[in-house]
Amino acid sequence: MKKKLLDLKLAEKFANELRLIATENQNLGGCGCFAREAFNFFTAFGYNPEIIIVSCNGNPKELEHYPVEIAKRMITNKSVTKYIPDHVILKVNRFYFDSDGYGTNKKGIVRIGFYKNWIGVKITLPVLEYLINNHRGWNKDYHRKNNKILKDKFKKLITIYNNKIAKPLDIMAA
Repeated sequence: MKKKLLDLKLAEKFANELRLIATENQNLGGCGCFAREAFNFFTAFGYNPEIIIVSCNGNPKELEHYPVEIAKRMITNKSVTKYIPDHVILKVNRFYFDSDGYGTNKKGIVRIGFYKNWIGVKITLPVLEYLINNHRGWNKDYHRKNNKILKDKFKKLITIYNNKIAKPLDIMAA
């Protein structure tokens, strides 16, 4: 399947929409939930997003093993607390997204959220789902009750885009 490209203008538009969708304390324990819904959003429009777990202070070699260790714990139903990332973001082409907006990977540094210098590793949607569902160890500032609100906002945004009436910042007006 040919990779659908995302240009800067559309990336900025999506980033504006995503900022409006974010719920309270989204990046304080809810970044994985946001990444899951944004993953579905980008997939619905033919993009091939990648889910990236981020460590700000971590050892790159250690982080590379996280997806494998998490997968092992999925099978054995063990705690994943040790493997909770600092942040979860999406990569779509050359753009990285979270609920604060987007950044590009020029010179290996992404300026997104409050993470200035980070390392990241790609994970699959099932691994992310497992992390979300076994959320002990995530920041407790994000309330899981917001997941339904978040999901509903993304469904509304997808409907708007599908009806070809979306303009920047339409999501809250609709």
